Amino acid sequence: MNALTSHHRQWCGQFENIIGRDWQPVNRIEDIPFVHVGLFKRINLLTQAPDSKQVRTVLSSSTSGTSSRVTLDENSSKLQALSSEAILADF
Repeated sequence: MNALTSHHRQWCGQFENIIGRDWQPVNRIEDIPFVHVGLFKRINLLTQAPDSKQVRTVLSSSTSGTSSRVTLDENSSKLQALSSEAILADF
């Protein structure tokens, strides 16, 4: 989680603004920065690392009137598809 948090802080200016420039790796999971799900409705938390290619944006059902947006890179998109397939395989 420290590596993931550091990666997103480095390559997403909005995320760095949320957690601060002085964030340091932590020893306890509860000390990892919390990002409220509502932020995905208000700002575009897009990590733009040079070795990452964004392939799609997932939108929520917008039951509250505003969709949440989560942009997936190639690897995350593949993992999301595999997890959806595994979940739906039981049905």
